Amino acid sequence: MKVHIQLDPECQEPYAVIYTNRISKTVEDAVQKLGQASSLTLTGFQDNTAVLLKPAQIIRIYAAAGRIIAVTTAGNYQLRKRLYELEFFLPQNSFVRISRDKLSRTFSSNSKRSHILRTSS
Repeated sequence: MKVHIQLDPECQEPYAVIYTNRISKTVEDAVQKLGQASSLTLTGFQDNTAVLLKPAQIIRIYAAAGRIIAVTTAGNYQLRKRLYELEFFLPQNSFVRISRDKLSRTFSSNSKRSHILRTSS
């Protein structure tokens, strides 16, 4: 896929136009990825209730007993995506895979949680 970026000082919000002769898997993937940049949320399930989760709310994600669990300060939520999908979907500067079955949020060096993690080892 060819990509062309045009800088326009008067443009208030980025937008994308895709020229194609047919809708292919590549085009669908591009549309999905571009759409995620503005509406990055996951659907978590707790007691048969769906809850929209923003990546900033998630502390870690792990796999257990065939399920994917997102841990937040408000509780644990089951996700319906696989870890490799989440690894692609979530911002790479915010999450890192720490083992085969775990993703963890990265914290800046000035956050309290990061300080606690550094001093507790």
